[in-house]
Amino acid sequence: MRLLARPAVLIALAVCLLHNTNSTMAGGLASNEHFVVLATDQALADAVLAKATALGQQLSRDWLGKPLPSNLIRRPCIHATLSDSEDQGTTWIDLANGRQYGMVWVTSSRERLLGSTLAHEVCHLVLAYGCQGEGELPAWATEGAASLQDNRELVEIRERTLRSFAQNDRWPSLYSILEKPSIGVTDHSSYCIATSLTEYLLSCGDKSRVVRFALAGKQKGWDQAVVEHYKLQNVQELQNAWQTWANRRVRTAERETPIRSDLSTGTTKRRS
Repeated sequence: MRLLARPAVLIALAVCLLHNTNSTMAGGLASNEHFVVLATDQALADAVLAKATALGQQLSRDWLGKPLPSNLIRRPCIHATLSDSEDQGTTWIDLANGRQYGMVWVTSSRERLLGSTLAHEVCHLVLAYGCQGEGELPAWATEGAASLQDNRELVEIRERTLRSFAQNDRWPSLYSILEKPSIGVTDHSSYCIATSLTEYLLSCGDKSRVVRFALAGKQKGWDQAVVEHYKLQNVQELQNAWQTWANRRVRTAERETPIRSDLSTGTTKRRS
């Protein structure tokens, strides 16, 4: 989950960072030209740093077509905590007016600290820092891209949500999602739409086109961005095309593997 920068949030996060840094520094600290990692032990800090760097390089090439930046004024800080009962991630970024502040908190099992939970949050960092100077990506685009990194449990929640839309023929408005300033951690519907829309757009072009479309939509308006990047007439035509694609995908999934209709989230508490 990505948090927007607001004064009250900045103060709260600064206090949290100071508290957690003091308690974790005794455990493990690792850094390179891309990230600083604070973790519960040195082995974990080293492992998270290596994994975050590898993920960052790959995600930056895939989505932005360029290497992970290394000439940062301030490197993003990743705070990693082992837990057998939680799976949570939060990313806070403030790049306004030339500032470079990025912090990530991940709490999970070792497997997910070095896997899906870390990958989701690193994707937020990569897209935010990589687009600096070009504009800020809308919430649906950052969450849609980051959610492609998620574990199977979260994917299944979104598949069931999408199936519910299709079965009831009650589809949310894409325009409302495109304009949404943020997506809350419990807003499974918006996460589902953001991820499904991103997947649909990827069926029409590569990842860099999704990024260009998302930036253009915020700057020029969504109707114009749809015309320029996907040769559709307007957002309504995008809505129709996405629904047709999603319906077909739901029908295919039903034939191959029936999906349970309950929307239980289990023990996973994330996201971003």
